[in-house]
Amino acid sequence: VSTQSTGSHPPNKTTDPSAMVIKIAFIGAGEINFGSLTVTVPWNHAQRIETCFTKYSIPLEIVGISDINFQRAEQVLAMRKAILPEIYQNTQVFSDYVEMLEKVQIDAAFIGLPPFAHGSSQTGLNAEIECAKRSIHMFVEKPLSCSPPEEVLKVRDSLTQTVLVSSVGYMFRYSKVMDKLREVIGARENIKLISLRYNSAYTAINKSMWWNMKTSGGPIVEQSTHFIDLARFLAGDVEISSVQAFCIPPPRTDSASEVGHLNAIPKDAVTKKNVEEGVSYENRIPRATNAIWKFQNGAIGSLSHAALLHGCKYECELEVWGDGLRAVLQDPYTPEKCVLKVKKFKKPSETSEGHEEQEIEEEFRFPDDDPYETEISGFLCAVIKHQDVSSPLAQKADVRSSYQDATGTYCLSWKIREAAEQSSYHH
Repeated sequence: VSTQSTGSHPPNKTTDPSAMVIKIAFIGAGEINFGSLTVTVPWNHAQRIETCFTKYSIPLEIVGISDINFQRAEQVLAMRKAILPEIYQNTQVFSDYVEMLEKVQIDAAFIGLPPFAHGSSQTGLNAEIECAKRSIHMFVEKPLSCSPPEEVLKVRDSLTQTVLVSSVGYMFRYSKVMDKLREVIGARENIKLISLRYNSAYTAINKSMWWNMKTSGGPIVEQSTHFIDLARFLAGDVEISSVQAFCIPPPRTDSASEVGHLNAIPKDAVTKKNVEEGVSYENRIPRATNAIWKFQNGAIGSLSHAALLHGCKYECELEVWGDGLRAVLQDPYTPEKCVLKVKKFKKPSETSEGHEEQEIEEEFRFPDDDPYETEISGFLCAVIKHQDVSSPLAQKADVRSSYQDATGTYCLSWKIREAAEQSSYHH
């Protein structure tokens, strides 16, 4: 896929549409782009891209991988090349993504960096802007950053000035169960109240970065963002000024009598030290957060998030109330266990006037669904459509969360975090 070149960006010499191949690069060789090297995780963009090549015949090749951990980049390349060598024949490895962007012809970049390392206008933290300057389409993993919203909006504005395809990794928007929930709800105005509940298993989170709000953005920005995004996806934008929130802050002492005390905080997988060691009180994460807000259409939204469970299983639910409707989405992270439970009432027909409404309860399951695959194939087809609208693959273009739209989710999550801290950390 040829793209408009600027500066020293090498021109793509492909002109024959039938010979188009999307040249893909990874910025970041960590878990989100390449999965874990030790345990099974559901996210792995490289694996889904390979599926797009083998299952959907999307013409592509991997031309670059960059990571400050050069050895890790080489390691994941060797692993993926052993699985599907034909798309990794020309892959180059870099420790600096700007160098990669300068030296390699790239059509689309998958930005999978920690929250503190992107989503800013500052040099070295501006992967999105560097891609935009070179007319490179981009798939950006959530959260958009952990910088203040003002910085993220600068990035948004730089992308708005282009016609590039951007997609943000809110994979639940692409799930079949979410398609069904939207079908059940119908028009947005049918939603009266949305309740989000998310309790994570903190004992399994053994990365110090996650426990430091300076590097992760905190659990509302980094973790709850998926559910906050679904609330916007279902009910529309929020009146930011309406947000109210409280949280249980971390304890100021080691006393087990403080409500914020957790008795099973893990050790970092690498350093083997307590994950909160060396983290200031202000940057330690809240133990639980409760927030409420009003959507622009008048509906009410609420979020309860906590990092309180032990073990490794999270408990997540999204509930929608409407006129004659109650819908509960449970366990969306696990397709084989995910279920949508719907209770609604069927109005009596005109011929049966006087009869009571009929209560209907249904359950919907989609155990074989892979929303990661759906969102990535939709993005790649959108890249093809950008170049050749007549391509059969162009008809499958599907981007449900552009960077511009995702800034709405970011601003809401940041406001919830900010309101909770102001009401609870400083009292």
